[in-house]
Amino acid sequence: MPIRAVIFDMDGVISLTTQAHLAAQKKALAEIEIHESLEVLRRMTGIPTRTMFEELIRRYGIVADINALHERKNQLVMEELRAQVHPVPGAVELIRLLHANGLRLAVGSSSVREVIDLILGALNVSNYFEAVSSASDVARGKPFPDIFLLAAEKMGVPPSECVVIEDSMYGVQAARAAGMKCIAFDHAENDGHDFSQAERTVNHLSDITLTLIRQLGEN
Repeated sequence: MPIRAVIFDMDGVISLTTQAHLAAQKKALAEIEIHESLEVLRRMTGIPTRTMFEELIRRYGIVADINALHERKNQLVMEELRAQVHPVPGAVELIRLLHANGLRLAVGSSSVREVIDLILGALNVSNYFEAVSSASDVARGKPFPDIFLLAAEKMGVPPSECVVIEDSMYGVQAARAAGMKCIAFDHAENDGHDFSQAERTVNHLSDITLTLIRQLGEN
């Protein structure tokens, strides 16, 4: 089955924004007296922020307004991202390469739509993506497949003809649950993530080639 579309995760794959999200999460949690380490928060990367907050509130036995906490985290991360956004090395080049060779592109991210739009605009890559699927658009986030299935639906491409590029094990699980091929991007900040379900694992985005994409469609 030939691959017709590539769905990108955003934070850590397109943009160097994972640390901004972690810092915002840590600060928002500290304001309600939950003092969690960055290492613990990093291991939870990939699942929706709201789900992570619900888990930590249960764990600490604290009563808190999830909506207010989530809004506070988004406010903090937007403040950070308005100041600066940097691409993951090789991301813009990969996006342009795939687009120039006729592959259809989408974003499937656990971030809210406002954050996604800000980042894609700051990196001048919005026009390359014909579909965006965010945590704001689905009832269930990663590791459920809903975000990726919605992205494929928006493009009108069957899941079996899509490849997902992900940097979290929850994202890899979501891609496989959606019936899509998956390339795991295992960078330096991914300590502890299990990428065994991915068809391929790369350490640099430059390792993702048209040949690799086409090979995945042949398997």
